[in-house]
Amino acid sequence: MNLKPSRVIIFCKSVPVMMEFYSRITGSKESYIEADLKWGELKAGNMNVAFHYSALAGKMGSGYKLVFFSSTVAAVRKKLTAMGVKMGTVITSGRLRMCNGRDPEGNVFQISNRE
Repeated sequence: MNLKPSRVIIFCKSVPVMMEFYSRITGSKESYIEADLKWGELKAGNMNVAFHYSALAGKMGSGYKLVFFSSTVAAVRKKLTAMGVKMGTVITSGRLRMCNGRDPEGNVFQISNRE
């Protein structure tokens, strides 16, 4: 199992405001924002910084989620569960597969096939 960090998700109340701010301060011109304005991403070197709308932003603890890429989300979930890691179920949305887990301090992380 070889997991590499692929993105950090920052939960926020306004994706366009956060995208504009981080584009401005990082100088990143490479970005993507969905039409519903609930998801956007900036390219930040070898990692993406993603912004995800949440009405609970600022009230849900850390407000971020570390995401690891794997083309075999279900297989990685099975291995992590066998290691005693608390993992949720695999969620499917079209070709996207993702599964959330919790670290020893309760922080959420995700395994996803979205690079």
